[in-house]
Amino acid sequence: MHSQSSKSVRYKVIKRKIKYARLEIKNNLIYIILPEHLKMDHKKLLEKYKKWIDKKLKILNEIKDISKDLKLFNHN
Repeated sequence: MHSQSSKSVRYKVIKRKIKYARLEIKNNLIYIILPEHLKMDHKKLLEKYKKWIDKKLKILNEIKDISKDLKLFNHN
């Protein structure tokens, strides 16, 4: 596992026994999950999907801000 921060985008690189690379976003952290058997440059993947990542992070942060003002009720 490999962890870094790039221009305010925090990410972790994880190698697994999978067929295809994928990106996951959890708690403002990008998980770059790569196949073990492939030599793939994670920085190129980050650059290729930069717009998508920025858009998703923006949406998630907006949802987080909205949720701060929500009140939850117990309907037992």
